[in-house]
Amino acid sequence: MDDKKDDFTYTYCPPCQGEGKNNWTGFSPGEPCPDCGKPLIEFKEKIVEKKDLWPDDLWPEGQSEIKPPVTILREQASFLNNKKWGLRGEIDKLPSNDNSFHYVFFIEVPAIDNYRYMLFGIRHDINMYPLNFIIDSKEIAYGIFDGDMAADSEENFIEKLKNIFNSKEVIQILQHLATYALAEDKRKMDEHCRGQG
Repeated sequence: MDDKKDDFTYTYCPPCQGEGKNNWTGFSPGEPCPDCGKPLIEFKEKIVEKKDLWPDDLWPEGQSEIKPPVTILREQASFLNNKKWGLRGEIDKLPSNDNSFHYVFFIEVPAIDNYRYMLFGIRHDINMYPLNFIIDSKEIAYGIFDGDMAADSEENFIEKLKNIFNSKEVIQILQHLATYALAEDKRKMDEHCRGQG
């Protein structure tokens, strides 16, 4: 919306203004300056019209808002947290020297001093897609992706995430971590019971 204002009119005394004194409002041109007695001069300050140059709507009708990849990762981490496996999903944002976004998906085991296993990372620019997966495990990288580490759309990203989470390699990792978690929980429970005995 445009912001329009009328011009601002005031009187001033040239000699006094040169000494850094205030302008005068409420006085008419020709009246004596309250400081030095010399005639005041009228001045009109032009108020420049302000215009809003931004678009009215970021998402025109028919164009839906894109869900950022990190939001999808956090949703999946939350699903993992709700399972009874003693595991948590954690998403970390890594610093970047350029305009890219870099996130890492960790599997955390609270029962064993919050041990963290880095499952994979993603990196993308401000356009979000295509994004690249960053995976240290060669078994996952080549067994699931067959060397193609990119996702060119949200649908493709979700499909590849499903393939990761349901792959035999990742299921085996989850089994091992859950086994550690359950064993540690059992040990703590046994110690608690002995202490109560």
